[in-house]
Amino acid sequence: MEYEAFELSWMGASGGCTDLPMNNHAVVASTRLRLKLRHLKTAKDLRPEEVFIFAAHDKLVTRILARFSSSPYGARLDRLDLKPDVMGDFVSATDPWPLKPPPTIKGRLEIYGSFEPDGSHRGPSVVSLAYQTVERRDAREPKAVKGSVDIQGIGPAIELSGGVSVSTSFTAVAALDPQLYVDALVPGDGEFEEYVFNYLQYVADEAGVKPKELEGLFYSEYRDLMDPSWAKKLQVEFMPRFFELGAGQEQAVRVRVMRHGGPSNQAAIMVIRLRDTENRSLFSMSDFIIIDDDTTWLQVDQDVNGDGIHVRPR
Repeated sequence: MEYEAFELSWMGASGGCTDLPMNNHAVVASTRLRLKLRHLKTAKDLRPEEVFIFAAHDKLVTRILARFSSSPYGARLDRLDLKPDVMGDFVSATDPWPLKPPPTIKGRLEIYGSFEPDGSHRGPSVVSLAYQTVERRDAREPKAVKGSVDIQGIGPAIELSGGVSVSTSFTAVAALDPQLYVDALVPGDGEFEEYVFNYLQYVADEAGVKPKELEGLFYSEYRDLMDPSWAKKLQVEFMPRFFELGAGQEQAVRVRVMRHGGPSNQAAIMVIRLRDTENRSLFSMSDFIIIDDDTTWLQVDQDVNGDGIHVRPR
């Protein structure tokens, strides 16, 4: 198929986002969306009649999943028909699809569309965010949202400057008006290990693989990054650490990472957590972030067809 001749776009199909473009947006889970198709140029192939929806996992986990599956790009969630639907330059669209909630342990989930049943040639994505509801009109759409938060623009690696420290930033986004704080989970603090265990359990279940096998391969591949002594050697500071966001507002958060002791060439791993101070069960976790003196060995690139994320080791 001539993929360059077609383009998919996420569009809102409920509430205030109806008919609004949603590509690369953070969206509250269970919001109804459509995938719409437009022609970019005259196509020799027939117009696609179906589209597949996938959940993309953390990039480091995706690399491990590739050893288990012929579809290593993510967990397939659904197959939807593309039906004629003329709106502007769109030529077809799916029926409304309720956005899958993210895993409880992470609070966010990237979801994308693909013309291929194995998830290759990935199209645009949206990020599904956790939510709290007061009541619902039906089982698919929340009536009242208490809040949702997201971490954008950081990872999967940051490089220490001179082997001692580094400063970078990410963007915090909120759906309503939470009071937020941010912290880091690092190997050896107990919470990091609990998060890794629960997250891998979730991914294994979604991918249909044995949790023990996935966990074993993950720890085998990244053992050096998860030395429990990092809890004492790694210091992570945030500015601001506590802040409040209004609906739709964003906050740039500066991150400073400092390493105290340990081999200068030893890499570490961490996860950033953004949490509502009033509702501690409402949070968002970043992907795994590798901290190293030289991150040039870690490359997140596309496959030979220009699609699909892979992480290449040193």
